[in-house]
Amino acid sequence: MDESKIPKTLDELPIKLFKLMNGESIISYTHNLDNEFCIGLEEPMSVKINSDSEFVLSPWMPFTVEEVHVLDNTNIVMDSIVDNNMKAQYMQIVLDNINDFDFDFDHSQIETSNTYH
Repeated sequence: MDESKIPKTLDELPIKLFKLMNGESIISYTHNLDNEFCIGLEEPMSVKINSDSEFVLSPWMPFTVEEVHVLDNTNIVMDSIVDNNMKAQYMQIVLDNINDFDFDFDHSQIETSNTYH
C-alpha cells in the first residue's frame, strides 16, 4: 500500500454514515472502487438508537470472510462524513474487536450478542 495514502489524522479517515433504502443506518470505513456505481465498506457497523436515546453499534455483516463489502449506490438514500468524535468512537470499537480476537478461543465461550453502547 502506498504510505502516502494512509490516513494520519481523524479528518483524513474516510468514515461515512449511510442511510439505506431499507431504513438501516450504517457507519463504515469506505473505499472508492473502480466501479462508480458501488462503494466499498470495511468494518461496517449497524447504527441503532436505544430507548435511552443512546446509539448502539453492532457488526452489520457478522460471520463474513470478506474484508471489503461492496454496496450498490442504488441502495443508498444518503451518506455523510461523520464528525471526528464519532470517527474516534467507531475506530476504537473496530480496533478493540481486532485486538480481542483470540485465535485459540474456547468454543464453549461463544457470545450470542455483540453490541456496543
